[in-house]
Amino acid sequence: MNNPRITRINANTKAKERENVFRPGVDFAEAQHAFLDPLRLIMVDEEHTEIEPRFFCIGRTARGILTIRYTRRADIIRIIGGGILEERQENV
Repeated sequence: MNNPRITRINANTKAKERENVFRPGVDFAEAQHAFLDPLRLIMVDEEHTEIEPRFFCIGRTARGILTIRYTRRADIIRIIGGGILEERQENV
């Protein structure tokens, strides 16, 4: 589960950013980079999987560690939202 095969990430950036699904300071383009971290963690989002399976990707980017919520539809990753972990959260 830590290495999902990615053929495409949903890149409808204008619509996603208008929905304001990201915490301040993280845009859709940066969120995609979390999936490129070879040490990323993929975990099931058990609280939000009633309709479709949802996951977390925790990966490092140039600015820090991001937590990205997403789902998969066939080989397409659909990013739902995300944010950068603050220093106090990283030490938990």
